[in-house]
Amino acid sequence: MISKLISRGSDNKKYFAAALAATMIPLSSCHTLPPQDRPQERPPKAISQAQAPSAETVKLYLQHCSSCHRDDRSGLTGPALIPETIGKFDEARIARTIAEGIAATQMPSFGNLLSPEQIRSMAAYLKSPTASDPVWTEADVKNSRSLAALSLAGKPRPGVDPWNLFFVVSHGDHGLSIMDGRNYRVLKHLRMRPGIHGGIKYSLDGRRAYALTRDGWLTSIDVYGMKVIGEIRVAINSRNLAVSEDGRFILVGNLLPASLALLDARDLSLVSYVPTKSKISAVYTAFGRASFVVAYRDLAKITEYSTDLSSSRETPLGAPFEDFMFDPSYRYAVGTSRSSGQAEVADIESQRVVARFPLEGLPHLGSGIAFKEGDKTFLALPNMKIGQISVIETGTWTVVKKIPTSGPAFFCERTKIRTRSSPTRFSARRKTKSTSSARNASNWSKHSYPPLEKPRLIRSLPKTADLPL
Repeated sequence: MISKLISRGSDNKKYFAAALAATMIPLSSCHTLPPQDRPQERPPKAISQAQAPSAETVKLYLQHCSSCHRDDRSGLTGPALIPETIGKFDEARIARTIAEGIAATQMPSFGNLLSPEQIRSMAAYLKSPTASDPVWTEADVKNSRSLAALSLAGKPRPGVDPWNLFFVVSHGDHGLSIMDGRNYRVLKHLRMRPGIHGGIKYSLDGRRAYALTRDGWLTSIDVYGMKVIGEIRVAINSRNLAVSEDGRFILVGNLLPASLALLDARDLSLVSYVPTKSKISAVYTAFGRASFVVAYRDLAKITEYSTDLSSSRETPLGAPFEDFMFDPSYRYAVGTSRSSGQAEVADIESQRVVARFPLEGLPHLGSGIAFKEGDKTFLALPNMKIGQISVIETGTWTVVKKIPTSGPAFFCERTKIRTRSSPTRFSARRKTKSTSSARNASNWSKHSYPPLEKPRLIRSLPKTADLPL
């Protein structure tokens, strides 16, 4: 996973990848919920006799694993070991990890301590559901916060352009490498919490970077000082985060417990913790509207909240949005529900669905782009199931072109600045172990390409997809 701050220098006059950041923005939510959205008491999970672990397996887990992963498997210094976080791995891979460990991490090998049968039983136990959902309360969130420093470095390192850096996440050693964008030299390698996903986000001034793990750990990084300055665990399983338009707040949407956590972007202190009735699909910032927008996995609506969380309004949908993006005006949210075969366009100003159009396969709207041709605006949407890019005209909300690709693609990016007389060019990238996004901090007046929204492009943050790794 790679994220970049693009230089303001002349090297970037021709090439850039800021279209994602310009068209898709993070969303958020509030500290008060109407009665129908408040969480209800959940009954204990029913576990069949076949799923129930043996007493010996549980004893082995408590003996060897609980000090890092907690007794309830919700994670501590190590990641949560529950179906919500490791369900995508088969038992053979989990067993191999137990036996061999993970190099350059605190995960040791247990091949010499446990028999092959014990390792297989442990892998099956970790894949099984817990008797009840692990608990992570508001008090737990507050108690997990730690700060290394409140003040930031006064200036960047000598010879380093802080606006021309790559932030490269390496899942093999749970590291984050900060690289010089000019010569690709690693300037600093930071040891991070396991499972960073969703892309690195940045403060508006580029001074802080924020990384979120699937286990709910949010880490703040001083870009100038190239060091971790604070962290907090907001949930057991998190979806993504958004930074408010004014840079004051961070909103994190969570899957387990289903909740929203609002934090002070400066010191990661908890401002508000909101249990929700549904797991969160996404939280995004609606730039130019001073608001956050929240989508839910199990509720057919999106909610727009003011940045200060003092007011909210809902837009009903035909089906829950599992993935969506904004048009350049941030008035229209285009979303899909998995396997529905169509997309819906929600007008968050009038609070209603204004259009629907067919969209087959598994489109990844969160990694699409917007571009202009003449006086028309289009969206280019990659597809993770079939080899094509769907081009949508926003004026009519119709599919005007299906561009074949060599295979399923994970995201689109703009590859060149076009002139007024040349066509827009973009490329599709296949899903790999790394993704890239960028924020263009250069002076747009230098370019011949007319921006969609000049003030918003300059202030927008990188929007990267939630890549399941």
